[in-house]
Amino acid sequence: MRQIYILLCFFIIKSLNAQYSIGVFSGYTNNHLQTNISNRLFTENKNGNSFSTGLIFKYAYKNKIQLLTELDLLQKNYSFVRKGIYEGIFANYRNTYLQLPVIIEYKLLQNSKWELWVDVGFFVSYWVDGNIKGVISNVFDSYYAVDATGVMTNYLRFTDYSQKYTFSHLKDNRFEAGPLVGITSMYQLNNRYSFFVNTRFYLSIISQQKNYSISQIMQYNQTSVISAGCMFNFHKKN
Repeated sequence: MRQIYILLCFFIIKSLNAQYSIGVFSGYTNNHLQTNISNRLFTENKNGNSFSTGLIFKYAYKNKIQLLTELDLLQKNYSFVRKGIYEGIFANYRNTYLQLPVIIEYKLLQNSKWELWVDVGFFVSYWVDGNIKGVISNVFDSYYAVDATGVMTNYLRFTDYSQKYTFSHLKDNRFEAGPLVGITSMYQLNNRYSFFVNTRFYLSIISQQKNYSISQIMQYNQTSVISAGCMFNFHKKN
């Protein structure tokens, strides 16, 4: 009886291993903060660039369908840059998130060892850390000079600053979630290892700010990610 139990466990583990893969990846992120800045005169909302990295856990459900989840660490950054008479003033927001997407992949094309997959799913993210770095005008540090028209004018000097973002349970939504879409190109190197490049778009439907005041302006992260990585297959693919 004991030998039968051991043999049964062996075949169960073998059947599970025949369907699972793990992998690692790293990539580039471009984030846009979707919000209304019409009340901020001479201000431009700029996308932020940064990195992503993480682990992949994949289950081959069928020949053309795969289920996968990831544990991602990525940044969703953005900037507000002043223009015109406020040229030189800016604020860069660097926000680090821990993200868990759940994805269904469907195989569109296959040519020998090369495969093309379409990705759809949803994600949940947690806002781990934030930092604000920029330049502001210093009202306590000014000087007088003659401008181009010959008029004596008072000018303000600029001051650099960098500070850790302090979260507020009244104002900040540290969780966000939403749909994702993407496309993955994969090359099967051998029966154990494969390499891939993919691009995905994550659309948060939860505002980064809570509705804590009258006429509160909501703001949503919209993140594009380009990644490359490697997968290890527990089973030997044919």
